[in-house]
Amino acid sequence: MKSVQSTSIPHCRHSLAFLCLTALPLLLIQACGMAGTDDPPLLSPESSESPASSPKRIKIPTAAANEIIVECERHIRAWETARADVKTNLDRDTLQALEMAFGSYVMKELTAISDIAITGPERSRSIASTSLGFTRNPTVLPILLNNLSDSSDQVVANTLYGLAMLGDPNIPIGNLQSILQRSSASSGLVRNAAFAMLRLAQIRSNSEPPLPPSEDWNNTMMALLDRHEPNIRAQGATGLGYLKASNALFRLADLLSGDPESRVRFAAAFALGELRSMDA
Repeated sequence: MKSVQSTSIPHCRHSLAFLCLTALPLLLIQACGMAGTDDPPLLSPESSESPASSPKRIKIPTAAANEIIVECERHIRAWETARADVKTNLDRDTLQALEMAFGSYVMKELTAISDIAITGPERSRSIASTSLGFTRNPTVLPILLNNLSDSSDQVVANTLYGLAMLGDPNIPIGNLQSILQRSSASSGLVRNAAFAMLRLAQIRSNSEPPLPPSEDWNNTMMALLDRHEPNIRAQGATGLGYLKASNALFRLADLLSGDPESRVRFAAAFALGELRSMDA
């Protein structure tokens, strides 16, 4: 396959595997037998982006497509295993090396994986959608945004994970809002959306030049504080800290003093500390 040059996106000061104060949702590819958690993923076809700015479309023979998906799955399994066992700086370096190796592989096969993400069967679309995020290449963003409307919740959830890995701070908040506002959205789907928002909030906080405050981002993140799942409330609180959302001050103070879950109180304390740093 023809190689495509990666365009870098500003990286945050922490690896994805070490987002502050919150447990990361495990990537679920149920059909692949990944390690279990109750967090699912999602995606969808047909990009609205012009061919000039999107990866070139070609028809991939089925056998070749299957080989690529198997290799992507192998990389994802290795990354998940390493991420679950991070204890030292050496472990972090190993994890980052795996991320870079996987990203390089996906860039090498970008044309094929992009086509699979759009036209492949459900299982393959799911894996391809997550894999595209490891490129950190903004040209894949139209495909991932398109796949958020896929009919399969599994594809959509994996797409959210791909968006979190992609880490583009310019992802439109409306695309994530629409998922959080779905009356039929499963807890796992909301969990992956919350994770993507937390990842992007962290990246927005470290962007150079700084991105302007966004009321939409603040309000969408604040809505997570009303969820019954502790890890989602913790992600919402942490994200509000990264966003320096001063309008969340009283909500965060209430969480710190009254939430029954220690992880949520810890996240609220972190967020309040971030808000106090604005006055320093």
